[in-house]
Amino acid sequence: MISLKRIVSLFRQTGGGGEFTKPSDGLTDARLALLRERIGDEEPLLVSMRSAEEWFVLTASHFVLKDGDALRRVPLEEVEWVDTGANREYKLRGGILGVRLRHGSWSSANVEAGGPYVGLTNVLMYIARLTGPRSHRALNPDWRSAKTL
Repeated sequence: MISLKRIVSLFRQTGGGGEFTKPSDGLTDARLALLRERIGDEEPLLVSMRSAEEWFVLTASHFVLKDGDALRRVPLEEVEWVDTGANREYKLRGGILGVRLRHGSWSSANVEAGGPYVGLTNVLMYIARLTGPRSHRALNPDWRSAKTL
């Protein structure tokens, strides 16, 4: 079971908020209302909102990504692996954080540099460890390297 308190505390302890990416309690009422229109009754935990057309939200059950006209709702139980190896330089510059899903497709989020990138990476790796299938761990010798940064 995914602990909601653990998600927010892990984000704060391993990186923390930035200009765009932060726990939802750091949002203005107007931005929170806009997100709630898009995500429904789910409670946002972590949010990155660059604009009304480019944002992502992590809720208790979904990773919701909006980029232009595209809106994607990824169930957290589908998160299998987080691409940290190829994107190490993004910790310093910000950039794309890739998430592989259980059925083989990928989702990605544009995350700002530093604490927000590291914090979100750690949260998604925590979720992947809780939800990732054991068969993936047995087949992928690198699964043990998916530790918190």
